[in-house]
Amino acid sequence: MNRHHLENLTRALEIFPGHESFSASLAGILLSACEKDTITHDGLNQGKLLDFSDVLLFLWEWKFILPVRSAKCGEWDSRLLTAGPDEIFEMPHISRALVRKAARTGAWDSRPAIVDLFSPMDAGLLMFFFDHLAGRDFFVISGMMSPCPQRSLRTGLSFYEVSPVLFWGNPISI
Repeated sequence: MNRHHLENLTRALEIFPGHESFSASLAGILLSACEKDTITHDGLNQGKLLDFSDVLLFLWEWKFILPVRSAKCGEWDSRLLTAGPDEIFEMPHISRALVRKAARTGAWDSRPAIVDLFSPMDAGLLMFFFDHLAGRDFFVISGMMSPCPQRSLRTGLSFYEVSPVLFWGNPISI
């Protein structure tokens, strides 16, 4: 993480409402989270902010990070958000790709980040995912969407929540 990346990401994050009181620390927090598979509450905070709960709520609301602990399974609705110092979080793959792209470019743009996320796969492997895993499983694994089993059970239809980070800046259209 260099100063240029920090400045670019800070500028890109200005489009997200609700971060103003901790905007000076947000880019550094997100870049730190990108460097690891999982990170603790104290690792995210780095001892810099006295009241870190607003930051955690912001990161959770926009699905930048997800608590690892879950009540039932891995769906976002089942994750248990607590503010304990040893609480462990993970960053969804799409959030990581978006943060890295914004750190390089200074803009929040979903399309190139999604391309970056998929680019390591060759076309044959990607088509395998779409053909044999019904496509949506790959989008769930990448953190772009999460099943909503409670709504699905009540209606008999499959419901999915799309990650809110995809809808800011130059958003994708569905």
